[in-house]
Amino acid sequence: MRPELDLLLCCSRTKVYPEQTRRLSQLLQQNLDWQDVLSLAQWHGMSPLLYWQLNALNSPQVPSQIFRKLKESFKYNVQRNLFLISQLIKITKLCQDNGIAIVPFKGPILATTVYKNVTLRKFYDLDLLIAPQDFYKVKSLLIAQGYHSRYQLDFQQESRRLRTNYECEFVHKKLDISIDLHWQFAPPYFNFFLQPDNVFSQTDTLVLAGTKLPILKPNNLLLVLCINGTKDGWSSLQRICDIAEFLQAYPTLDWSQLWQQAKQYHCSRMVVLGLVLAHYYYQVSLPASAWDRLKQDPAIASLAQQIRDRIAGENHSYLNRVQLAYFGLQLQSNWQRRINYTFKIIFAINERDLAFAALPKGLFIFYYPLRLWRLFLKYGLQQKVP
Repeated sequence: MRPELDLLLCCSRTKVYPEQTRRLSQLLQQNLDWQDVLSLAQWHGMSPLLYWQLNALNSPQVPSQIFRKLKESFKYNVQRNLFLISQLIKITKLCQDNGIAIVPFKGPILATTVYKNVTLRKFYDLDLLIAPQDFYKVKSLLIAQGYHSRYQLDFQQESRRLRTNYECEFVHKKLDISIDLHWQFAPPYFNFFLQPDNVFSQTDTLVLAGTKLPILKPNNLLLVLCINGTKDGWSSLQRICDIAEFLQAYPTLDWSQLWQQAKQYHCSRMVVLGLVLAHYYYQVSLPASAWDRLKQDPAIASLAQQIRDRIAGENHSYLNRVQLAYFGLQLQSNWQRRINYTFKIIFAINERDLAFAALPKGLFIFYYPLRLWRLFLKYGLQQKVP
């Protein structure tokens, strides 16, 4: 591991223990590429934590111009986070006042409940879980507040989209805010069966800025974090740090119940992978049950190594849709689920397909060949011809 990445890892926790402090002091004695440190922190969403820990260390080895950039970035992130939180509270209360069940998750909620400090986690948008039948009500409320959807679909197309997708992004250009409205936690092809009704019936309560917000139960939150990391291919350390900080925040988790839920919702392998990555990068303690599952499934260790190799590389890029699809395929537990996953991902009609052509209800079946044609145009033609 190159020293710049090692330095970032030492700083990217809310609590730095003596062994990390000693290692950090050693690293600061080296001839570090500080521009690379800044680039890594930005890419992995770790700039706030990097500043926080370097500021606490107060080491003269940190170049003043580097520290100044980190401080400016930290101040901007504090202002941005507080603004996003104010908008989260506003939209959540608006929905509640209109009798709509809504559960915010990720972003500000993680920063508050897991990181215990809203300034230490960088977040870019707001994620809200609703019941699918409430979509049009919430959409109307958001439009009245100045938001709009990125895809302009008619009612018929949008109704189909609710059955074939899991989220819709709404953007407020003036405020520079994006809201991801979810009626599921993951795309249908993931076969992740944690339903909104199950969440709404068993939430915890968070008091944020004097406002009571319903939030996910810890077990559900860990499952969603692992699904979220898998969905993104674990491309950044922030996703892994979320798991490590969660384990620190909830040391008395009922692991027996969690594994039952993971099996019920078909995400056991994704949870094990997330835990193993958190242990590798942040040395968090894992329950024996996690190690037992890893021993029984060596393919997970191989996937974890692929992720480590990618993060250690000097070139940073997100996985494209084909790579992400294949990554998720590898985490399906048996060949039947792999076939089901492949079929769904190939034929799952999404907003891009619906926007590609507006077909009447009676011709919906033609969206499937249109989807194959669109995928071929986008991905097939990208392949180099020998």
